[in-house]
Amino acid sequence: MYHSISETPRVGRYAVAPSRFAAQMEWLARTGHRGVSVKDAFGSDVGDRRRFVVLTFDDGWLDNYTDAFPILTQCGFSATFFVPTAYVGRTTAWWRESPAYPLMNWEQIAEMAAAGMEFGSHTASHLDLRGLDADRVAEELLTSKRAIEGRTNLPVVSFAYPHGYFHSAMREILVKTGYQYGFLGVTYGRNSGRTNPYELHRTPVWCGDSLVQFAAKVRGWYWWRHYAQRLGRWGRRNVLDPAASWTGGN
Repeated sequence: MYHSISETPRVGRYAVAPSRFAAQMEWLARTGHRGVSVKDAFGSDVGDRRRFVVLTFDDGWLDNYTDAFPILTQCGFSATFFVPTAYVGRTTAWWRESPAYPLMNWEQIAEMAAAGMEFGSHTASHLDLRGLDADRVAEELLTSKRAIEGRTNLPVVSFAYPHGYFHSAMREILVKTGYQYGFLGVTYGRNSGRTNPYELHRTPVWCGDSLVQFAAKVRGWYWWRHYAQRLGRWGRRNVLDPAASWTGGN
């Protein structure tokens, strides 16, 4: 899981330098891995999935187009970009802790889609879904899905939870609005054939990750963090806030 591919200090750990990202993608190619989108990973004729690394990007940062896209293309990789459609062509206005940064516009998204990149929903407004009723959530999902499909002429089947927050009612809403996959935030867990397709785990790549750390994440050696986080969430939910029903988050 990536966000910004840039050297922007105010974005903190979410900004991976282009040179570091290029080294990571080159390592994947050199070691026989293939960076793929969600659609490609779950396709019917995909080859050896054991060598696949599903690459995802949240929020639709402009540098995903200017910096990540050329590197992915050079390596022959695909990826999935989750965009909040109400902010396309605008800025990261929801980042209250830092200045707003530019996002991709629809022309850039269409160009990337035509080149084999996949786009998924991050809702329309990048809202914290915990405080919304089911009808509002469904509206956000449908609005974003229709906007992306209308601009790319490709089906939208994937969704990433804004802020990483998940609710047990989301699976039913996602099914009803035509989504096949839902991605959590910073969970580090391992996905298998038994993993709920609407609760798929992701491992974040941070700005300070060395190539050794990146390789360890690709190989699943950070699984222990998943269990530590689950234990922490269990404690908060059952001790500090027994009424809480949402899990996940980043």
